[in-house]
Amino acid sequence: MKKASLLYSLLFLLCLQNPLLAQEDQSRGDLFHVLLLQWNEDADSAQQAAILDLFRNLPTKIDGFEQAKLIRPIRANKGHELVIIMSFKSQAALDVYQNHPDHLKIKKLALPLLKDLTKYDYWERES
Repeated sequence: MKKASLLYSLLFLLCLQNPLLAQEDQSRGDLFHVLLLQWNEDADSAQQAAILDLFRNLPTKIDGFEQAKLIRPIRANKGHELVIIMSFKSQAALDVYQNHPDHLKIKKLALPLLKDLTKYDYWERES
């Protein structure tokens, strides 16, 4: 019983701290937007390359969009073939990216070609 009680207490504290950490981190460090992609069988290499070129050029078009790294994992337990890690200086810059015409074009082109898409955001704190 003590172990379960301790576990619930730790989970409760983590839940309480997450919103506080997110607010604190917004003023410190970079915001990362990560995509994990798995192409479907219909996605040929030319289509993939066109989509990835659009990603590579986005940081030059949006203030506060620091970089976009495209990584092909050696191993992925869920079959993801590509990881795209984007860094932003602020939530506002990420919001601009989300509504930018080039991002909307990427979504329109890419979504029908994806078997799976996982995405998440996190703040990286400065030391």
